Amino acid sequence: MLLEEGKTYPFRFVKTIEVGDEWFWVLIAPDEKKHLLNLDFYKGYNFREGDVYDCKVDKINCAGKIFLEPDHPQYQPGKLYDFDLKEIRNIVNSIGETETIVLVTDSIGNEAMALWPFGKKNLIDKSLELRVDRIKKGKLILSFPFVDRDLNHVIKGGRYKFIIDGISTLAPNREFFRLSDEKGVFHYIRHKYYQNYNFKVGQSIWCEVVNEPELVKYYLEPDYPEYEKGKSYEFDILREDIHYTADGGKREVLVVADKNRRECILFYDQDSQLESGANRIKARVMYCFKGKLFLRAQEMNDILSDSLTF
Repeated sequence: MLLEEGKTYPFRFVKTIEVGDEWFWVLIAPDEKKHLLNLDFYKGYNFREGDVYDCKVDKINCAGKIFLEPDHPQYQPGKLYDFDLKEIRNIVNSIGETETIVLVTDSIGNEAMALWPFGKKNLIDKSLELRVDRIKKGKLILSFPFVDRDLNHVIKGGRYKFIIDGISTLAPNREFFRLSDEKGVFHYIRHKYYQNYNFKVGQSIWCEVVNEPELVKYYLEPDYPEYEKGKSYEFDILREDIHYTADGGKREVLVVADKNRRECILFYDQDSQLESGANRIKARVMYCFKGKLFLRAQEMNDILSDSLTF
């Protein structure tokens, strides 16, 4: 049984173990495979040995590692709850904008935050109604209910034009580029994936919807600067490496550099041999994911000598 990202499965919580300086729950999946869940993130969940709890497959990374998010005992994403205001704080993001955030405490004592989009004025209530947008590592990601979150007008597989409106800090230490679409609805892409794209506030960009739209979760992929899907370009070979797939597989790849020295992943025929001393190669753009370009090599006789230039 192959677990799928975004889906929820029942897991049996068997026992806790110590790994290094951390404690983990040992979970048994429906296919009887074992998984680990960091105990520190879920101290208030009151899990009991032998019981079964629903967990969402939150992410499967490129090495095939599975990250699980158990259902919260009190909160559900998409619903509104009352929180007691703990603190109002101004922070400065990476492009020098001042943002106002509110800090609250959830029902099991964890601190959570929400971005206040209109400055401190009119924020005087001690009790706030906030929406749970997402839960990650036991932490609530919250927003004010009057901020539009309707994403039904963008569809997986579609391409849409967006305006870069600014940067928002939607969770502790997690900055996002804030994109506005033609309906004025905001969308968010992780700043760390695209900080070398040299985006500017007010700039228009095109993005493809690569996952089902869900707030504060990755679903937009901006066009890679100066490169187009399906076209071929020349790249500098940096090194050989191993690429891990979502299902835990792996294969040999080349790490190459584009003309702006961004690293890209290049797949090539495993039966082909690179020419000794070759340091450039011609490859076709397959797709882009989280700011990284993925390529496929053309015939090996397209490997270029260092006498050629971009």
